Amino acid sequence: MQYTFGGLTFTGEPIYPVPKLLVAMRERPDGPFTRTKLIAMQRNLESFYRNNGYILVEIEATADPLTATVVNLPKQGRHAEVAIAFNIKPGSQHRFDGVTVNNTTPEKPRPRVIPRTSRNWPASNTSSSFRTAPISNVAA
Repeated sequence: MQYTFGGLTFTGEPIYPVPKLLVAMRERPDGPFTRTKLIAMQRNLESFYRNNGYILVEIEATADPLTATVVNLPKQGRHAEVAIAFNIKPGSQHRFDGVTVNNTTPEKPRPRVIPRTSRNWPASNTSSSFRTAPISNVAA
């Protein structure tokens, strides 16, 4: 018997309307039931809430294939629909108000040219056609 996604419910404090949560899941709750897809939906919902300031959100996904409802449809045949539920506890919303940098250390001047000659390179990387004059001899 094949298990498919059945009913979908949001419990707890969803805050957002169901259509917005369905878009936030980024996975359609249809087709064959897999725990991988269920976990992906849960993580996508957590990411949605965190991106909207609810960084301490807790979302518990529950689905029990053992309590699935057996359905017999003419085109699909006999299959079991697994009801899934997301219990959402968003916590408080946090807002980020920017960054202020107070640096009292003076900036160190950087050299304009870093001298490098063929003598500084390992012997395995040098060849007679690749050797160049030191940079310090080149006119600025």
